[in-house]
Amino acid sequence: EEVAEDHVALHPTVARLVRASLTRDLRAGTSRAASALVCYGGSFFFHAGASWTANARWVPHARALIRHVAAEGMVTRQTLELARNLADTRANAGRLDDAVEVAGHALAIAEKLEGAVSREVSRCVSELAWLHGRLGDRATRRTLLARALAIAERAGAEPREVGDRLIELAADHEAGGNEEAALEMLERAATTLGKQPDAAVVHRRIEDLRTRRGDLDGARRAREVAVQLEELYGL
Repeated sequence: EEVAEDHVALHPTVARLVRASLTRDLRAGTSRAASALVCYGGSFFFHAGASWTANARWVPHARALIRHVAAEGMVTRQTLELARNLADTRANAGRLDDAVEVAGHALAIAEKLEGAVSREVSRCVSELAWLHGRLGDRATRRTLLARALAIAERAGAEPREVGDRLIELAADHEAGGNEEAALEMLERAATTLGKQPDAAVVHRRIEDLRTRRGDLDGARRAREVAVQLEELYGL
């Protein structure tokens, strides 16, 4: 065995032999206990401002647990939160490939917890899309954004959440030079959001796009709605 500072790391073969010697119930109980311990520690490292050095020590444990949980199906809300936090942490550290892998595990955990159609699954797909966008994989990002939107709509998500997915797709289309598709997504977002405060920003973006496309009447209508909402909410 190899001692690594504050913990003992067993050789993988030894670990497999130890695991195989346990009864099914004892193995499941040990896994649940380890899961609870890692999740508890993760809540401190990822939320309480722990140093990057301490954070880095915890990452291998968190990653190993997430892989195990995703493979074995022993999923909990805590492991889902841990996976999402770890993906975000790795992305912030510039480890985007690692973040994509962990975010994929988070999605698998969410699907096992809630099925393929749920608000949580939609959020996980959206987060995975964001990571692919940072990697420069625009095609995968767009496919995932469309999937996140479809899931949110089927899951009966709140209007604001569906609106967020539409706005994300609009931004992707606009960045790719497809202003017509971007405008379509923004119009749908505006309809979905109705008179919610966030709709003011959407109407301003519609105004900008219609102005660039020479549709001054459409731009004027969008501006009028935006002004009404801004006055209503003091924006």
